[in-house]
Amino acid sequence: PAVTCTPWASFTLTFERGRTGVNASPRSAVSDEAGRFRFDGVVDGRHTVRVMKDGFPTVVRANVPLDAEFDVRLVEGGRVVGRVTRERFRLVDAFRVTTASGAAAEGVDGRFELGPLPAGTHTLRIDAEGLVSATEAVVVRVGETSEIEVDLVEGGAVSGEVVSDADGRGVALATVDVGGRVARTDAAGRYRIESLRVGAAAIRVSARGFEALSGETVEIRRGDEVRGLRLVLIPARNP
Repeated sequence: PAVTCTPWASFTLTFERGRTGVNASPRSAVSDEAGRFRFDGVVDGRHTVRVMKDGFPTVVRANVPLDAEFDVRLVEGGRVVGRVTRERFRLVDAFRVTTASGAAAEGVDGRFELGPLPAGTHTLRIDAEGLVSATEAVVVRVGETSEIEVDLVEGGAVSGEVVSDADGRGVALATVDVGGRVARTDAAGRYRIESLRVGAAAIRVSARGFEALSGETVEIRRGDEVRGLRLVLIPARNP
């Protein structure tokens, strides 16, 4: 099909410094009737430009240098609406929907709306407290609204501590992976991971200065928490 490029008036742009600090507060501008835009008084450095207009996916240009001239092409997208249930019995009160591209929406009372998104196939991730996260693929078409239904199931949780084999002290900032869900230990070596799938879950632990731990499993029970799971790390020979 033919592609027509038309200058867009009244789209909104924000311009912000690429890192926090000087000029971190975003500036905004609105395009004129010919689709032109300009930012003045910008400090030296690289910046991020976001272009927004109703009915179109947001376009992000990162690492834009000072005095740069560039064109932005907006392509119309579609939306996704959905219904999220718990154990196919009742609607989930609160949850979050995200995509790999960074789009996100907060769901309330079992309903959500996401978009506009670029046309194509997107994988949505749905997270809710105490429930196992789910992913769902959906096809987005230009100018259309796609509908999906997702059912989340109750999971289990694990909590405990990571300690050193040398002195039994807690290991801070250790990475604990249980069944693919990850947490960092606090200053005392404690951790907690929830929303785990029921069944045997593989455990992996790593921390700077220690040998990685793997090969252990823990049995996850629905609606229950395994407490006091102590994971012991051996100091590395050549940390």
